[in-house]
Parts: sequence; C-alpha cells; structure tokens
Amino acid sequence: MNGNDDLLVDPLDRSIYETVHGYVNPKTGKRGVLGLAPVVDMPASTLQNKANPSEQFAHLTVREARKVMLATDDHRILYQLAADLGEACVPLPTLEFAADMDLLDSWAEWQADVAKTIEAVRDALADKKVTLDEVARVRMELIADFEKGLSMLDVLKGMAEPEA
Repeated sequence: MNGNDDLLVDPLDRSIYETVHGYVNPKTGKRGVLGLAPVVDMPASTLQNKANPSEQFAHLTVREARKVMLATDDHRILYQLAADLGEACVPLPTLEFAADMDLLDSWAEWQADVAKTIEAVRDALADKKVTLDEVARVRMELIADFEKGLSMLDVLKGMAEPEA
C-alpha cells in the first residue's frame, strides 16, 4: 500500500495488511506472508490474497484472524474491530502474584494517561472550537485511561486474599 491508498482502504483491511506484512518469523527471519504462512498453516498465496485490501473475495475468517493475532502477538485487528463497534480492548495483566510495587506502578501509569487526556482536552479547547479530530484524540486518550485503570484493578484483584 502506498500513501494515497491509505486514504481509501478500510481501517480493518489496513490492520490486517499491516499485521500480516509486518510480521518477522523469529526462527527463519522471513518477513510478511512468507514468514507467517507456515506458522498459521496456510499457503502463502492464500494468506497473501486474504491480507490484500483490494481483494474482493478472499478474506480472513474470525478463526484465521485469531490464529494470525496469536502467532504475531499483534492485536491491531482486534483493536480495530473493537473500535468499529464502539468498544475498547483491555489487555489483561500477566502477574501471577501482585505486590505493592505492582499496584503503585500500575497506578502511576494510569495517572500518566489521565494527564495525557487532560492535555488533549485542554488542546481541544484552546482555540475556542472543537474539531472531530480533537474529539477522536480525546476519545483515544480516554480509552487508554480506562485500560490503565482496569489494569490497576486487576493488579489489586491479584493482591486480594480469599474471604473466610
């Protein structure tokens, strides 16, 4: 895809394309379709077609998209689907045993994101008019706030002791 095509491509198609073509196979060093196809058990030509934004007939199934995201550890497809539906994704923490420092670190990250949201709102209001681009930026910052806040809640849950 080139710069002009980016304006015409559906964001979901773009996220699929970028996920597939941005992959580097850690074992073989092969990039994009050639690196990913064997990992997701798909012929390279089929994956190439399914990741092509111009292709009208070949598309990833939901299960194939899941397989691609798990193999690449790239969740752009999921995030775009969620955004298209007015939802947000919240990564779950991987802490086995949460500690006080984990909670403090999580809280600090959340507050840093809140500061970014405040800055985005301030910037939107600075010229006494609000644009849709500014609203979109504030929305994205709020989503990040919610993700960090819920992540902190998960850390707190990991610290909870069973009730007697």
